[in-house]
Amino acid sequence: PNGSIGTSKPRFVLQNGATIRQGSKTIKASELASHKGERVKVRYREASGERRAEWIVVASPSSGKAKTASN
Repeated sequence: PNGSIGTSKPRFVLQNGATIRQGSKTIKASELASHKGERVKVRYREASGERRAEWIVVASPSSGKAKTASN
């Protein structure tokens, strides 16, 4: 089962020491909220019914093409 299919929004518990990246830079867990709605890749382990995220990559910002829908 792939969590990126359709409009489902799987929930993950951020594991201590998880790696969060965007492009070549590392992002702090506290900065994740500012990326709400963006495409991400998550590597996780399921334990006790919880998905524990170990590694997250946030999609790099587009080169301005997708941001023109603000009108």
